[in-house]
Amino acid sequence: MVGGFWHGAIAWQEHGAASTPWRIDPLRAAELSHGLVEVAQAAAGVRAEFDTDAQSALLVVERLDDEPGCVDVVVDGALRRRVPVRCGIQSLQLDLKRVDLKREAASARIELWLPQAGITRVHGLELEGATRVTAVPSVRSRWIAYGSSVTQCFEAAGPTDTWPARVARAHAWDLTCMGFSGECFLDEAAAETIAGAPADLVTVCAGINVYNRAEWNGAELHSRLDAFLRTIRRGTPVAPIIVISPLASASRESTRNAVGMTLADVRAVVADVARRTTVPGVGYIDGTDVLGMGDQELLHDGLHPSAEGYAHMATRLGPLLATGIHLSVVSS
Repeated sequence: MVGGFWHGAIAWQEHGAASTPWRIDPLRAAELSHGLVEVAQAAAGVRAEFDTDAQSALLVVERLDDEPGCVDVVVDGALRRRVPVRCGIQSLQLDLKRVDLKREAASARIELWLPQAGITRVHGLELEGATRVTAVPSVRSRWIAYGSSVTQCFEAAGPTDTWPARVARAHAWDLTCMGFSGECFLDEAAAETIAGAPADLVTVCAGINVYNRAEWNGAELHSRLDAFLRTIRRGTPVAPIIVISPLASASRESTRNAVGMTLADVRAVVADVARRTTVPGVGYIDGTDVLGMGDQELLHDGLHPSAEGYAHMATRLGPLLATGIHLSVVSS
């Protein structure tokens, strides 16, 4: 059922007639916290992509919770419609008609993006009236984006409006989004999942969940982040790895958490690892250069970007990541 049309999932788990996309290896589920198991099944960045002359599609999905969400329908690179989904099983009749009527008989590139929050199972996808259906050629640069809720982007207006989706679509990259809301703790299973997946670029946004949970001191964060990068590099010898430190959050910058670290302290440790590690091919982007103290109005709750904030992040990060993806490293 999921076949070659679906992108962005590490694996799919069958549940009778339905399939759930996982963004971490589901065989490692027993090692994961309950929270990570939950968010790893959210479909952030998961989408069907194909070329077809079909005029409509029937997508049958099942939502397992009341988390608001929508399916984004993209035709020839442009968002055509945003279809809300609700809890339970529902059949979505999706209009795939082109705006350019002169191309009505020709194939168009279709993207169907699942909601970035909540668990969405896929029961089926049928293309109606199609005489041609082909999978998207796998010649694009492959990008794995690891991070927290700031990478999963609950607050984005729809799945194509997350900052990773915006960057990936702008540069025609094949995105795998490993943004795990509240669960970015550099788990070994996450690192090994990344190491086992094909990638031309890996980004690691780290630090904000570490600050908020307040369980690691600076030395522990330093050791865990360095080990995380080493695991990725063992399985991914060529792709650049770009580390991104936390965005500015005014109320946290100088406030010490339970282990005595400010957010500025956490950011300094993340920067130190990225700059001094002996892991080859690691770059660094300071999160305050993406959203800084002068951009606090773009945070809807003082921590998470608003929909406008995610668009701003994509604008700033896109050119930096586009430069990085053209680099390659030689494993030492």
